[in-house]
Amino acid sequence: MVTSLNVFSLPLALTIITAKSLGYLGKDIASSLTFCGSSFENIDENIIRLTNNKSCELDPIPTWLLKQCIPALLPIITKIVNLSLHDAFVPTLFKKAFLTPILKNISLSTDEENSFRPISNLSYVSKLIEKVVDTQLTNHIQEHNLDESLQSAYKKHHSTETAWVRLHNDILSELDDNKTVLLVSLDVSAAFDTIDHSILLRLLESRLGVSGQCLNWFRSYLSDRTTRVIIDGKRSDIKRVNFGVPQGSVLGPKLFTLYILPLGDIARKHNVQFHIYADDCQLYISFKYENRLETIDRMESLMHDIKTWMTKNMVKLNDDKTKFLVLTGPRRDCSDFPCLSIENESIVKSESVTLLGVELDDKLTLKSHVRNVAKSCFFKLRNMRKIRKCITEDAAKIMVHSMITSRLDYCNAILYGLPNCDLDRLYSVQKLAARLITGTRKYDHITPILERLHWLPVKKRIEYKILLLVFKCLQGTAPEYLSELLKKRENKGTRADDKNLLVIPRFKKVTQGGRCCGRSGPTLWNNLPDSLRLETSFSIFKRRLKTHFFELSYK
Repeated sequence: MVTSLNVFSLPLALTIITAKSLGYLGKDIASSLTFCGSSFENIDENIIRLTNNKSCELDPIPTWLLKQCIPALLPIITKIVNLSLHDAFVPTLFKKAFLTPILKNISLSTDEENSFRPISNLSYVSKLIEKVVDTQLTNHIQEHNLDESLQSAYKKHHSTETAWVRLHNDILSELDDNKTVLLVSLDVSAAFDTIDHSILLRLLESRLGVSGQCLNWFRSYLSDRTTRVIIDGKRSDIKRVNFGVPQGSVLGPKLFTLYILPLGDIARKHNVQFHIYADDCQLYISFKYENRLETIDRMESLMHDIKTWMTKNMVKLNDDKTKFLVLTGPRRDCSDFPCLSIENESIVKSESVTLLGVELDDKLTLKSHVRNVAKSCFFKLRNMRKIRKCITEDAAKIMVHSMITSRLDYCNAILYGLPNCDLDRLYSVQKLAARLITGTRKYDHITPILERLHWLPVKKRIEYKILLLVFKCLQGTAPEYLSELLKKRENKGTRADDKNLLVIPRFKKVTQGGRCCGRSGPTLWNNLPDSLRLETSFSIFKRRLKTHFFELSYK
């Protein structure tokens, strides 16, 4: 009993001291209050348990210890969160951050400041308050349809892969219609660090309807923030943060996506298609090649308006990473396509550009992407071979799944319909990984090995990913911009009405229109057994779909 008391009394005492220092004990609070249009209630144990165990030097106790002491600490933490929202006040202690520079890519130079991403380490309770606010702000935005539907970052059911599937589908559809696509890739420089707080607050009030105590809470959250840099254990002086939102926080990414909402309005004004993921923005126009000069003028006009908006709103476009492609069929020559001028600066047409981890070439063959993925995986497998004898087979499986399989599966839905000669590169990676795990020789038959590991071949993994996306679209757990690509078959008074079939759109070219997710998805879906198409549980569908493909591949 004494031991149990000692375990709970230390963190409880530290939390009480923290609460007293904030002036939060001894106050009363209503049972609920209105915040961002929804009813806020006391946080419960599950919210805390679902958070990760990351801790910061600002925390009085480690997060893992706090979670073990939930029964004793929950009332006090709940009161701290509730009073912060009720008083529209974020204590200064929760607005301090330790900034750690993280290298963006191991290939970048450590002597360049731009090679690092500044990550703010914040106290656990401050991030818990942000989590509660973020949840209610998200619910308010969704309830009133205030968000940008073509922004895929930091949103439930959205990812870089869903963004790529929609972008890939749109481009292939236009190419199948004998059109050319002009794509401009934009990147914002130091996106999180240049946000003007006054502009952000005005946008929250005028566009999102945040007012009263809610707006006052955001004003308190953004004001009087401080940070200090930590490198190799050495700390800089404390600096006041007058602009930007902290990377590493819960609300920071959400506030940034709201800050750039007007970009979508500008693109729609010029009737230009777009897709945004955080600070990466892709603008694209389809046109007949003989109308290329008019298209260039239209894109330059759009870019002028975007640059003007960015200048007024303290956002800087990264000119070094701004590129444009002219996407055409394999037989069309675009060497005479003019340069794109942006604010008296000419941008030369590129042959390829890397978007969200995928290298896109101007013929949309994805050969460079497949080659880079295979090259990266082969390099990792060679290094793994050096330590294979020192680890167990189970450890080797974990290592391969985390470093190889995840790389093969990333955005593999857009690889549907590629020639076998390209997909064979990825299949070679899969076979080598299987041999590494099982220790089999080079010339041993690979099919029994893949079957024993219960791995689907590369082609089936691609179809598997597409069908999972189709299922999510039909069940309403996918982005709206993907769901609108699918259309259910109308009832015609036949036995097929009850089979949950989809309409397969027509196309002209197998290598372009045939690769669209809007066509490949319905085609693969309609070829499934009736029992699979009528399934409603995602976990059961996922398990049975893999079993179905496994039998097709090996039985």
